[in-house]
Amino acid sequence: MARTTQEIYDGLVAKKNEQIPELSDSQSAEWRLWLWVFAYGVYLFELVLDLLKSDVENLLSNKQAGSLIWYIDKAKEFQLNDSLVVNSKGILSYAVIDEEKQIVKHASATEQDGELLLKVAKYDDNGDLVPLSLTNGEFLHFQRYIENVKFAGTSISITTLDADIINYDITVYYDPAYLPEAVEQAVIANLDAFRLELDYEGYFYPSDFVKAITSVPGVKTVKVNALTGTQGVDTEAIDVSYLVKAGYYNFDEAAVITMQNARL
Repeated sequence: MARTTQEIYDGLVAKKNEQIPELSDSQSAEWRLWLWVFAYGVYLFELVLDLLKSDVENLLSNKQAGSLIWYIDKAKEFQLNDSLVVNSKGILSYAVIDEEKQIVKHASATEQDGELLLKVAKYDDNGDLVPLSLTNGEFLHFQRYIENVKFAGTSISITTLDADIINYDITVYYDPAYLPEAVEQAVIANLDAFRLELDYEGYFYPSDFVKAITSVPGVKTVKVNALTGTQGVDTEAIDVSYLVKAGYYNFDEAAVITMQNARL
């Protein structure tokens, strides 16, 4: 389980105090901000490891069959090119569990108008989330798998799309005791970690987005000038919440962060 950024940061500070006690202990000391930036990087790495290892395994026994989380787990159990068999308990499963064939690495599920909406993605060779292939049978085989394991009478719509793109224009008001460049890097690192914390239903909340920014040391407050979500050719302004159509998203490379001295 990934440690929190605060836990990692506290450990780094303790190590610094042990090995380099002569550095200034001021709360606005520059070394504190750089340790926070490093702590975010370690947190992001540990979070990715948790995702790869399916850290939700400890909760499986408590999940109600047929619930949204149950369908998410079933999606991740899919094994490409393997056939389901009926086990000794009369349950459809794979005769041999092969994690190498479990290509679905991300899934989200919501209900809309009595229909379950299931969104899935896999990792590409670079470790980025991408849609299941429509040309080599991946998506078709997955659809057939879900038809077999779903509850009878359940209407399911399955999609696998390119990542939504969330664009933002924000003004970050920073404490002048901190270097603006370092604060900006910490904000970017925290937002990258925040991107991987999308809830299982796939909703993006601007309030959580703001919290991810203001939790960075040196940030006094933030003003969101613009916030939009795009899937394909459709773009919408994000107000209270945004349902991520692909179930996962990336931030727009053209997103704007303006650093502003909070005392000016």
